[in-house]
Amino acid sequence: KYTITTILLWFCWLGLQFGSTGIHIWLPTFFRDKGIFDEDVPRVVLFTAFGEIPGLMLASLFIDRIGRIWSLVIAHGLASLFTALFAFTSDLDYSFLYAFFLNFSIRAAHSMVFVYTSEVYPTSIRASALGLASSIARCAGIISPILGALLLEDALIMYSIAFAFSALTTALLPIETTGKVLLDTFQTNIEQPERKKYPPSMAHIAS
Repeated sequence: KYTITTILLWFCWLGLQFGSTGIHIWLPTFFRDKGIFDEDVPRVVLFTAFGEIPGLMLASLFIDRIGRIWSLVIAHGLASLFTALFAFTSDLDYSFLYAFFLNFSIRAAHSMVFVYTSEVYPTSIRASALGLASSIARCAGIISPILGALLLEDALIMYSIAFAFSALTTALLPIETTGKVLLDTFQTNIEQPERKKYPPSMAHIAS
């Protein structure tokens, strides 16, 4: 299970980092392309960034109610949806709204993927596993702005697909960590052999 979980989790991190880095870097350019004046772009981007605050609050609320995996699936799915809506709308008011909820869902997904990754691995490798997943995701963060510059008109669709890919890989994760005791080592997860059953007359000898 850990091998499958690790591969799927890395894909989840890659898709999320690829989409979020590209969105955050190119969002001012996207707004300019929609007709926002240069002097207004910083205020607009700042307004949409406030979506991260309720994103964190709702993530902390729902992650224990509906579980880590489904919370992540919903957050990635919303990020994909709002990216696509932002890409296809020409109305500025709707663009502000979609960008706001896009930041909302991205921040929620980021906070929850850190929680899940920390919980799914035992203490003996938890820090290394989290650091490795985060480092691998940074590779996608390096590539994302470059591809965004090359495919600027279609970049939003590419980022929407990346979020959808993360939602799919998250849905396939085999281990749900909600309500589970955190493991200290891999040995903790190995089933212990059954105790031998003795006749009642021999119970005192076995003990």
